[in-house]
Amino acid sequence: MPRKKSRLTRKKKSDKKADKAPPEGLLSEREFVALPHDYGSFVVEDSEHEQHTFSMDEMAYIQHHDSGESGDAIKDNHWIGKIREIRGNGPDNVWVRVQWYWSPEEVAEVIKSFNPAICGKYEKLFSNNFDFISVSCFVDHVEVKQFEETSVYQDVIEDEEWYSRYHFLYDGRRISPKVTHVACPICKVPYTPGMEKVLHFCPRPGCCKFYHQQCLVKHGYMEKTREYRLLETWPDIDRTASVRDLADLSSYHPRKRQRKSISSSKESPCDPLADFPAQLVAVAEQQIVRGTQGGGVVGNITSVVAARQLIYRALAKGGCYSS
Repeated sequence: MPRKKSRLTRKKKSDKKADKAPPEGLLSEREFVALPHDYGSFVVEDSEHEQHTFSMDEMAYIQHHDSGESGDAIKDNHWIGKIREIRGNGPDNVWVRVQWYWSPEEVAEVIKSFNPAICGKYEKLFSNNFDFISVSCFVDHVEVKQFEETSVYQDVIEDEEWYSRYHFLYDGRRISPKVTHVACPICKVPYTPGMEKVLHFCPRPGCCKFYHQQCLVKHGYMEKTREYRLLETWPDIDRTASVRDLADLSSYHPRKRQRKSISSSKESPCDPLADFPAQLVAVAEQQIVRGTQGGGVVGNITSVVAARQLIYRALAKGGCYSS
Protein backbone atom coordinates (compact mmCIF):
# COMPACT_ATOMS: atom_id res chain seq x y z
CA MET A 1 0.00 0.00 0.00
CA PRO A 2 1.72 3.24 -1.13
CA ARG A 3 2.16 5.79 1.61
CA LYS A 4 2.98 9.43 1.99
CA LYS A 5 6.55 10.45 2.64
CA SER A 6 7.66 9.55 6.13
CA ARG A 7 8.46 12.19 8.73
CA LEU A 8 10.37 9.65 10.80
CA THR A 9 13.76 9.15 9.19
CA ARG A 10 15.98 7.92 11.99
CA LYS A 11 16.16 4.72 13.99
CA LYS A 12 14.17 4.79 17.22
CA LYS A 13 16.14 5.94 20.24
CA SER A 14 15.85 4.17 23.57
CA ASP A 15 17.57 6.52 26.01
CA LYS A 16 15.66 9.69 25.23
CA LYS A 17 14.74 11.87 28.24
CA ALA A 18 11.87 14.34 28.41
CA ASP A 19 14.25 17.32 28.46
CA LYS A 20 16.60 15.97 25.79
CA ALA A 21 16.41 17.27 22.22
CA PRO A 22 14.70 14.54 20.15
CA PRO A 23 16.02 13.19 16.85
CA GLU A 24 14.75 14.79 13.66
CA GLY A 25 11.15 13.75 13.00
CA LEU A 26 10.36 12.98 16.65
CA LEU A 27 8.85 15.00 19.46
CA SER A 28 10.16 15.13 22.99
CA GLU A 29 7.83 13.99 25.75
CA ARG A 30 7.52 17.58 26.93
CA GLU A 31 6.46 18.76 23.47
CA PHE A 32 3.99 15.90 23.11
CA VAL A 33 2.29 16.54 26.47
CA ALA A 34 2.01 20.23 25.59
CA LEU A 35 -0.17 19.49 22.54
CA PRO A 36 -3.67 20.76 23.44
CA HIS A 37 -5.95 18.09 21.96
CA ASP A 38 -6.32 14.44 22.95
CA TYR A 39 -7.71 12.10 20.25
CA GLY A 40 -9.07 8.56 20.19
CA SER A 41 -8.09 7.90 16.58
CA PHE A 42 -6.55 9.48 13.49
CA VAL A 43 -6.91 9.09 9.74
CA VAL A 44 -4.05 8.75 7.27
CA GLU A 45 -4.56 9.13 3.52
CA ASP A 46 -2.31 7.22 1.16
CA SER A 47 -1.09 8.27 -2.29
CA GLU A 48 -4.19 6.69 -3.85
CA HIS A 49 -6.39 8.90 -1.64
CA GLU A 50 -7.66 5.97 0.42
CA GLN A 51 -8.28 6.84 4.06
CA HIS A 52 -7.14 4.52 6.85
CA THR A 53 -8.24 4.94 10.46
CA PHE A 54 -5.92 4.02 13.33
CA SER A 55 -7.28 3.86 16.87
CA MET A 56 -5.98 3.61 20.42
CA ASP A 57 -4.29 0.32 21.35
CA GLU A 58 -4.12 -0.87 17.75
CA MET A 59 -0.85 -2.14 16.32
CA ALA A 60 0.65 -0.77 13.13
CA TYR A 61 3.52 -1.04 10.70
CA ILE A 62 5.59 2.13 11.02
CA GLN A 63 7.85 3.39 8.28
CA HIS A 64 11.43 4.21 9.17
CA HIS A 65 12.64 5.24 5.74
CA ASP A 66 11.10 6.53 2.53
CA SER A 67 10.57 3.12 1.00
CA GLY A 68 6.99 3.35 -0.21
CA GLU A 69 6.92 -0.45 -0.14
CA SER A 70 3.90 -2.65 0.25
CA GLY A 71 2.97 -6.31 0.59
CA ASP A 72 5.62 -8.68 1.94
CA ALA A 73 8.25 -5.93 1.96
CA ILE A 74 6.40 -4.22 4.81
CA LYS A 75 7.23 -7.11 7.14
CA ASP A 76 10.94 -6.77 6.48
CA ASN A 77 11.40 -3.02 6.26
CA HIS A 78 9.09 -1.51 8.86
CA TRP A 79 8.84 -1.46 12.60
CA ILE A 80 5.80 -2.50 14.60
CA GLY A 81 4.37 -0.35 17.36
CA LYS A 82 1.27 -0.13 19.54
CA ILE A 83 -0.68 3.13 19.69
CA ARG A 84 -0.82 4.32 23.31
CA GLU A 85 -1.78 8.00 23.08
CA ILE A 86 -2.76 10.44 20.32
CA ARG A 87 -2.35 14.21 20.64
CA GLY A 88 -2.22 17.21 18.33
CA ASN A 89 -3.11 20.84 17.74
CA GLY A 90 -5.11 20.31 14.55
CA PRO A 91 -5.69 17.77 11.75
CA ASP A 92 -2.36 18.57 10.10
CA ASN A 93 -0.26 18.17 13.22
CA VAL A 94 -1.12 14.92 15.00
CA TRP A 95 1.40 12.85 16.93
CA VAL A 96 1.31 9.41 18.49
CA ARG A 97 2.90 7.89 21.57
CA VAL A 98 4.06 4.49 20.33
CA GLN A 99 5.14 1.49 22.39
CA TRP A 100 7.61 -0.54 20.35
CA TYR A 101 7.93 -4.18 19.47
CA TRP A 102 11.61 -5.02 19.08
CA SER A 103 13.15 -7.65 16.86
CA PRO A 104 15.28 -10.33 18.60
CA GLU A 105 18.36 -8.95 16.83
CA GLU A 106 17.71 -5.44 18.16
CA VAL A 107 17.31 -6.77 21.70
CA ALA A 108 20.59 -8.70 21.39
CA GLU A 109 22.37 -5.41 20.68
CA VAL A 110 21.27 -4.16 24.12
CA ILE A 111 21.37 -7.42 26.11
CA LYS A 112 24.54 -9.16 24.98
CA SER A 113 23.61 -12.42 26.71
CA PHE A 114 20.34 -12.73 24.80
CA ASN A 115 20.51 -15.21 21.95
CA PRO A 116 18.16 -14.18 19.11
CA ALA A 117 18.43 -17.67 17.63
CA ILE A 118 15.89 -18.93 20.19
CA CYS A 119 13.20 -16.80 18.54
CA GLY A 120 11.07 -17.63 15.54
CA LYS A 121 11.02 -15.84 12.20
CA TYR A 122 7.89 -13.83 13.08
CA GLU A 123 8.64 -13.27 16.75
CA LYS A 124 8.87 -9.83 18.37
CA LEU A 125 9.57 -8.73 21.93
CA PHE A 126 7.14 -6.20 23.41
CA SER A 127 9.13 -3.44 25.09
CA ASN A 128 8.56 -0.67 27.61
CA ASN A 129 10.26 1.72 25.18
CA PHE A 130 8.24 4.61 23.71
CA ASP A 131 8.64 7.32 21.09
CA PHE A 132 6.44 10.19 19.90
CA ILE A 133 6.05 10.12 16.13
CA SER A 134 4.02 11.76 13.39
CA VAL A 135 0.92 10.04 12.01
CA SER A 136 2.46 10.27 8.53
CA CYS A 137 4.80 7.43 9.52
CA PHE A 138 1.97 4.91 9.80
CA VAL A 139 1.83 2.40 6.97
CA ASP A 140 -0.75 -0.29 7.71
CA HIS A 141 -2.54 -2.22 10.44
CA VAL A 142 -0.99 -5.38 11.85
CA GLU A 143 -1.69 -7.82 14.67
CA VAL A 144 0.91 -9.26 17.02
CA LYS A 145 -0.58 -12.19 18.89
CA GLN A 146 0.35 -12.91 22.49
CA PHE A 147 1.99 -16.32 22.89
CA GLU A 148 1.61 -17.69 26.43
CA GLU A 149 3.79 -20.79 26.48
CA THR A 150 2.28 -22.17 29.69
CA SER A 151 -1.38 -21.47 28.88
CA VAL A 152 -3.73 -24.31 27.99
CA TYR A 153 -6.01 -21.77 26.31
CA GLN A 154 -3.49 -20.39 23.83
CA ASP A 155 -5.01 -19.21 20.55
CA VAL A 156 -3.73 -20.63 17.29
CA ILE A 157 -0.86 -18.71 15.68
CA GLU A 158 -0.45 -19.29 11.96
CA ASP A 159 2.99 -19.80 10.44
CA GLU A 160 3.27 -16.25 9.03
CA GLU A 161 1.58 -14.33 11.84
CA TRP A 162 3.52 -12.06 14.18
CA TYR A 163 3.59 -13.07 17.83
CA SER A 164 5.28 -12.10 21.10
CA ARG A 165 6.03 -14.24 24.16
CA TYR A 166 8.71 -12.14 25.93
CA HIS A 167 8.71 -8.61 27.30
CA PHE A 168 11.85 -6.53 26.81
CA LEU A 169 12.33 -4.26 29.83
CA TYR A 170 14.74 -1.74 28.39
CA ASP A 171 15.53 0.24 31.53
CA GLY A 172 16.42 -2.89 33.48
CA ARG A 173 18.13 -4.58 30.52
CA ARG A 174 16.21 -7.80 31.08
CA ILE A 175 13.70 -10.18 29.51
CA SER A 176 10.45 -11.26 31.18
CA PRO A 177 9.65 -14.02 31.75
CA LYS A 178 13.19 -15.29 32.08
CA VAL A 179 13.99 -17.58 29.19
CA THR A 180 14.98 -20.39 31.57
CA HIS A 181 11.61 -20.18 33.37
CA VAL A 182 9.70 -21.31 30.28
CA ALA A 183 12.41 -23.64 28.93
CA CYS A 184 12.32 -27.43 28.98
CA PRO A 185 12.73 -28.31 32.71
CA ILE A 186 15.15 -31.13 31.90
CA CYS A 187 17.71 -29.50 29.60
CA LYS A 188 16.87 -25.81 30.29
CA VAL A 189 16.83 -25.12 26.55
CA PRO A 190 13.91 -22.92 25.39
CA TYR A 191 11.48 -23.71 22.63
CA THR A 192 12.52 -22.29 19.28
CA PRO A 193 9.51 -21.96 16.95
CA GLY A 194 10.20 -23.40 13.53
CA MET A 195 12.67 -26.01 14.73
CA GLU A 196 12.34 -29.71 13.89
CA LYS A 197 12.42 -31.01 17.48
CA VAL A 198 9.14 -32.19 18.97
CA LEU A 199 8.08 -31.03 22.43
CA HIS A 200 5.48 -32.68 24.67
CA PHE A 201 3.26 -30.67 27.02
CA CYS A 202 2.10 -31.63 30.51
CA PRO A 203 -1.27 -29.86 31.05
CA ARG A 204 -1.55 -30.48 34.80
CA PRO A 205 -2.11 -27.17 36.64
CA GLY A 206 1.06 -27.58 38.72
CA CYS A 207 3.21 -28.18 35.66
CA CYS A 208 2.09 -26.63 32.34
CA LYS A 209 5.55 -27.15 30.83
CA PHE A 210 6.83 -28.40 27.52
CA TYR A 211 9.53 -31.07 27.41
CA HIS A 212 11.75 -32.04 24.49
CA GLN A 213 10.86 -35.50 23.28
CA GLN A 214 14.53 -36.48 23.20
CA CYS A 215 14.91 -35.40 26.86
CA LEU A 216 11.96 -37.56 27.95
CA VAL A 217 13.30 -40.58 26.07
CA LYS A 218 16.86 -40.10 27.29
CA HIS A 219 15.80 -39.98 30.95
CA GLY A 220 13.23 -42.77 30.71
CA TYR A 221 10.11 -40.68 31.27
CA MET A 222 8.05 -42.24 28.47
CA GLU A 223 5.31 -44.46 29.94
CA LYS A 224 3.71 -46.92 27.53
CA THR A 225 1.86 -49.48 29.63
CA ARG A 226 -1.15 -47.75 31.21
CA GLU A 227 -4.48 -47.72 29.37
CA TYR A 228 -5.59 -44.17 28.52
CA ARG A 229 -2.20 -42.96 29.77
CA LEU A 230 -2.26 -39.79 27.65
CA LEU A 231 -5.90 -38.93 28.20
CA GLU A 232 -5.54 -39.37 31.96
CA THR A 233 -3.06 -36.49 32.21
CA TRP A 234 -5.87 -34.10 33.08
CA PRO A 235 -5.64 -30.30 32.75
CA ASP A 236 -8.02 -29.92 35.73
CA ILE A 237 -6.05 -31.71 38.49
CA ASP A 238 -2.45 -32.47 39.44
CA ARG A 239 -3.04 -35.95 40.82
CA THR A 240 -3.35 -39.08 38.71
CA ALA A 241 -6.98 -40.13 38.24
CA SER A 242 -7.91 -42.97 35.93
CA VAL A 243 -10.94 -42.93 33.69
CA ARG A 244 -12.40 -45.87 35.59
CA ASP A 245 -11.83 -44.23 38.98
CA LEU A 246 -13.62 -41.09 37.84
CA ALA A 247 -16.57 -42.95 36.40
CA ASP A 248 -19.31 -44.03 38.80
CA LEU A 249 -19.54 -47.52 37.37
CA SER A 250 -22.29 -48.60 39.75
CA SER A 251 -24.69 -46.17 38.11
CA TYR A 252 -23.04 -45.98 34.72
CA HIS A 253 -25.06 -47.43 31.85
CA PRO A 254 -23.12 -47.37 28.59
CA ARG A 255 -24.80 -47.96 25.30
CA LYS A 256 -24.83 -51.59 24.24
CA ARG A 257 -21.81 -52.39 22.13
CA GLN A 258 -21.73 -54.99 19.42
CA ARG A 259 -19.84 -58.13 20.35
CA LYS A 260 -16.79 -58.98 18.32
CA SER A 261 -18.21 -62.43 17.62
CA ILE A 262 -21.79 -63.67 17.61
CA SER A 263 -20.66 -66.93 19.12
CA SER A 264 -18.71 -65.24 21.89
CA SER A 265 -20.13 -65.91 25.34
CA LYS A 266 -18.38 -63.01 27.07
CA GLU A 267 -19.45 -59.36 27.13
CA SER A 268 -16.86 -56.63 26.49
CA PRO A 269 -15.73 -54.96 29.72
CA CYS A 270 -17.73 -51.91 30.70
CA ASP A 271 -16.04 -48.95 29.00
CA PRO A 272 -16.48 -45.60 30.82
CA LEU A 273 -15.93 -43.80 27.51
CA ALA A 274 -18.50 -45.78 25.52
CA ASP A 275 -21.06 -42.96 25.57
CA PHE A 276 -18.59 -40.32 24.44
CA PRO A 277 -18.27 -39.44 20.74
CA ALA A 278 -15.44 -41.45 19.21
CA GLN A 279 -13.97 -38.33 17.60
CA LEU A 280 -13.86 -36.51 20.95
CA VAL A 281 -12.06 -39.43 22.61
CA ALA A 282 -9.63 -39.67 19.69
CA VAL A 283 -8.67 -36.00 20.08
CA ALA A 284 -8.32 -36.32 23.87
CA GLU A 285 -5.99 -39.31 23.48
CA GLN A 286 -3.56 -37.40 21.26
CA GLN A 287 -0.16 -36.37 22.53
CA ILE A 288 0.02 -32.63 23.22
CA VAL A 289 2.90 -31.49 21.07
CA ARG A 290 4.42 -28.51 19.34
CA GLY A 291 7.27 -28.03 16.93
CA THR A 292 7.21 -28.21 13.14
CA GLN A 293 5.78 -31.73 13.37
CA GLY A 294 3.24 -30.74 16.00
CA GLY A 295 0.99 -28.13 14.44
CA GLY A 296 3.09 -25.02 13.93
CA VAL A 297 4.04 -22.41 16.52
CA VAL A 298 1.45 -23.32 19.16
CA GLY A 299 0.82 -26.98 18.40
CA ASN A 300 -2.39 -28.87 19.18
CA ILE A 301 -2.62 -27.86 22.84
CA THR A 302 -5.95 -26.00 22.69
CA SER A 303 -7.99 -28.72 20.99
CA VAL A 304 -6.57 -31.63 22.99
CA VAL A 305 -6.94 -29.86 26.34
CA ALA A 306 -10.53 -28.86 25.52
CA ALA A 307 -11.38 -32.49 24.68
CA ARG A 308 -9.82 -33.80 27.90
CA GLN A 309 -11.64 -31.21 29.98
CA LEU A 310 -14.99 -32.20 28.48
CA ILE A 311 -14.38 -35.85 29.31
CA TYR A 312 -12.97 -35.20 32.80
CA ARG A 313 -15.81 -32.92 33.86
CA ALA A 314 -18.45 -35.28 32.52
CA LEU A 315 -16.92 -38.27 34.32
CA ALA A 316 -16.49 -36.29 37.54
CA LYS A 317 -20.20 -35.42 37.47
CA GLY A 318 -21.35 -39.00 37.18
CA GLY A 319 -20.09 -40.30 33.90
CA CYS A 320 -22.76 -38.85 31.63
CA TYR A 321 -21.86 -37.03 28.44
CA SER A 322 -24.23 -34.33 27.23
CA SER A 323 -23.77 -32.80 23.81
